[in-house]
Amino acid sequence: MIEDGAIAGVPTAAGSYRASVTFTGVTCAAAPVADQTVDVAISVSAAR
Repeated sequence: MIEDGAIAGVPTAAGSYRASVTFTGVTCAAAPVADQTVDVAISVSAAR
């Protein structure tokens, strides 16, 4: 889940995970900007 610009959640298993997050509808000084896609790598050392 993305909330207030942060990816949040509780890991269920240790491991390395990759995801792509795409931001749409972005504006800068009221001017539209092209969609932005960011690759994310998350490493979880131990499950809770």
